Amino acid sequence: MLEKLWSKVKRFFKWLFLADHQIFFGRIPITLKGYKWELHITDEDPNPSVPHLHCIENSKLKIDIYIGEVYDDGINTGKLKDKEFNALWHDKKFFDLVNRSRDYYLEKHPGYQLVNIPFSLGDIDENVIISRGELKNQLIIDYKKDKEHKK
Repeated sequence: MLEKLWSKVKRFFKWLFLADHQIFFGRIPITLKGYKWELHITDEDPNPSVPHLHCIENSKLKIDIYIGEVYDDGINTGKLKDKEFNALWHDKKFFDLVNRSRDYYLEKHPGYQLVNIPFSLGDIDENVIISRGELKNQLIIDYKKDKEHKK
């Protein structure tokens, strides 16, 4: 009887922490910098950004989603490659998690100034390039066709 109960408890925790449909955080299906990442929807910590990514394998690693910088225990240790940054913003699940987290944070902290996202999920397709702006926390939307004309 204890074995059946223990089996049910293990199954519940496996569902809670490893499933793709977590209630309070979500894993993104993209590997960045060789690691898997998750976004905590109800995260109260505004550093390095609201929201930010947490490394699953190393709890000290975080990514600022707006500029792609990687932090190890608060120290900037590098940034995502442009291709990784663009792929991240093209991921529909990531985009949904970001919006849910931003809504949650604004509900708890109504005066907080969030970074402007100048596009919606409907704006993003294979011809769109999402990049960092020259200013801190500035996202730029560009089109592959425009890039070809500039060459």
